[in-house]
Amino acid sequence: MPNRIIRILFVLYIVILLTGCDSGSGVPTTIMDITDIGIISISDERPADVVIRVTGWYKNTCVSQPKVYYDRNGNTIQVSAKYKAGGSGSGFCGQAITEVYGDVTIRKLEVGKYKIITHDTEQMQLHIEEDTAYVVTKGTLADIDIITKTLSEDELTEIPDDFSDPVQVILKVTFQSRFACEPDHNIQTERDELGVINVDIMQVAPIDNTCEQVLYPYPFSENNIPLYTTELTLGTYPRGVYKVNINDWYFTITI
Repeated sequence: MPNRIIRILFVLYIVILLTGCDSGSGVPTTIMDITDIGIISISDERPADVVIRVTGWYKNTCVSQPKVYYDRNGNTIQVSAKYKAGGSGSGFCGQAITEVYGDVTIRKLEVGKYKIITHDTEQMQLHIEEDTAYVVTKGTLADIDIITKTLSEDELTEIPDDFSDPVQVILKVTFQSRFACEPDHNIQTERDELGVINVDIMQVAPIDNTCEQVLYPYPFSENNIPLYTTELTLGTYPRGVYKVNINDWYFTITI
């Protein structure tokens, strides 16, 4: 009999360890820190229904599946989430980082461009067209190399006369892989009043089963995210020293 009791208690301990404590009534509702967000699917009909998934984590197993909310103001969509976390003190919380995620469906979006925001920060843009839809998001950089290329005689004829010894500037960029395919890239360049060259490299990917967004719930696991490298032409510049901001990476380059 004592051995049987010990076995029962051991099984109960394992069940509690794996499932965590009761996250029901009496447990406070907490705003979830959204660590990643992605578009899971979009309907074929227009206006479209769009399913958005958010991910996060909690420090132990005493956490419920989050409820995801959205607030739409024109073409801006603010997404937030809440969960019950921390336990009521009546159960045992397994000490393990717990992944959590939740979905929300945004209904009847007309053809157009939308901004998706979490924590008051734009995370991506959603472009809905009649027959397809795209995600446009700023690429997360892991590394950048600057390559310069001397122009040919034919290329030099197309360069303004005030450019002294111009060269073509190519960016060899390594991104975190956030899609199941390698997306297209769109470079937006602007030089501000201080002379800084501001460059936004946007990733453009279709929303379908060939190029799904990859979500990463852990804020501390970025080193484990797959990488890919691509070369992108920045433009033609005269030789000199430039301050550059590429996707919020600031540095000085000498051409």
